[in-house]
Parts: sequence; structure tokens; C-alpha cells
Amino acid sequence: MKQIYRSLGLAALLVLTLVGAGVAQTNFVITMDGLQETPPVATPATGTGTAVLNAAQTELTVSYSFSGLIGTQSNQHIHNAAPGLPGGVVKNLPTGSPVIGFVWTSTDATQPLTAALVAELLAERLYVNIHSTFRTGGEIRGQLLLEQVATEPVSWSRIKNLLP
Repeated sequence: MKQIYRSLGLAALLVLTLVGAGVAQTNFVITMDGLQETPPVATPATGTGTAVLNAAQTELTVSYSFSGLIGTQSNQHIHNAAPGLPGGVVKNLPTGSPVIGFVWTSTDATQPLTAALVAELLAERLYVNIHSTFRTGGEIRGQLLLEQVATEPVSWSRIKNLLP
């Protein structure tokens, strides 16, 4: 009887794992500084943030802040390029505040989050660029990098300890 409960428990755990994997969102971190600019910029400015891609991959919720710009902020965008390379603008962002939060959707009328851009995002080839009067090409930059989550190895002994 105990073996049946263990088997049923293991089956339930497997189903929950598979179902959960199908609806997971994807998290990103953003760390901005002048050294990531192309070419690198000597500035005390920094920024940090997060982004969350929904499970359907149709919405990217982005939140970040920055401080310490030498110049006055003049523009900010999301660009498409690998680290160390310049790239074209794929999403214009509002200026005027050092704290930014927005949702970029696949239904955006002017600059939609397309499947191709989602693929670039997942390959870590999108970055936030903060432009200023000090460096019109960008004073600080930060790639949207996949959040690294520490995982514990799963063993049969750990699973069976969870079962009645």
C-alpha cells in the first residue's frame, strides 16, 4: 500500500512539474553602467532593473532606475545587439524620470514585441541604453540577462521523504 502512495505521489509531482514548466514566466535582470557602452564611457552613473516575459511571450514588463548621470538625460531606448556591440533601436522609452516602468506588448501599435524580438531577448541580445548630453550615443547601458536561479539537485530519497 505504501508503494502505491509513493507511486501516486511521484506521478502527481511529475504532472505538476510538467504543467508548471509550460506556464512559467521568464525573468531578466538589468545592470547598467558606462563600461558596457560601445565604446566604454567613464561615468559614475549606474542603474539596475528587472524584466518579466509572460508565459505567452506577448508581454515584457520592465522596471528599472538609474542615477549619477554626468549629463542631462536626453533619451532612452531598448536596442538590439549582443554585449559589446552597438545595435538599432527597437523600443523608444519615455524620458524625464530616473525610475521607469512599462509593459511592452505584441500589440504595441508602433513598436510591437515580435516573436523575433522575443528570440533576441531570450538570446540576451537586447539592452537598455540611457543617453545624455554628456554622451549622446549613450552614457550607460545594460543587457537584459536571464536571471540565474540556483537549483537543488532532486534525488529519489528527497522525493520519497515528501510522500506519506
